[in-house]
Amino acid sequence: MGDRIKRNLWAAGRFGGGVMLSVAACASGAVAAQTCPGTYQSSALSPLPATPSIQIQVVNQTPTNVRLAARFAAGLQSAGIAVSNPGNVVLNLVFTVGNANASARPYQDFGWADNLAASGFGLGTTLNVTAQVTDVASAQIDWISSLTCTVQTDDPGVLAEYLGSVIGRSLGQSTDTGTI
Repeated sequence: MGDRIKRNLWAAGRFGGGVMLSVAACASGAVAAQTCPGTYQSSALSPLPATPSIQIQVVNQTPTNVRLAARFAAGLQSAGIAVSNPGNVVLNLVFTVGNANASARPYQDFGWADNLAASGFGLGTTLNVTAQVTDVASAQIDWISSLTCTVQTDDPGVLAEYLGSVIGRSLGQSTDTGTI
C-alpha cells in the first residue's frame, strides 16, 4: 500500500494533480485507522516537563526490537513528540500479545516480535499495551496509559509506528475511554 501511495504522490507532483495528493493522504489515514482499532485509557499523574523529550526504554537489544523501537519513535515524532537519548522522561512499554485461542503473554518492549509465531502475533490478535512515562529528574511516574486493540496488519513495523503515534497524541492527557 505504501508504494502505491508514493507512486500517486509522485504522479500528483509531476502532473499537478492536487486531487491525487488529497486521495493519497486520505488513503494513508484510512490505512492507519485500520492498523489496530480499539480503546485506550490514560491518566496524567503529575505534569510532564514543559518540553518533554522521550527516551524509549529498550531493554531487549535484538535487531528486531531496536528496529521496532525506532519505528515507534517515528510514530511519536509524527505526533509532535520529541524523542532523544537521553531524554528528560523515560517511556517504558509492556505488551501483552494473544487472542481468544491462545494464552496472552507479556513482553517488555518489542520482544514479542523476535519470534512472531511463538508470540501469537497475527491478524486478529488482541494486543494490550501499557505505557508509563517517568520523569528523569524526580524519578516520579508522570503519566500512564493502557491500550487494547485488534491487530489488522501483518507488518510489526507499521503497527509499532501506529502505536507510537497513538501514544504520542494522548501523552500527558487523562482520558477515561478513547477510541483508536
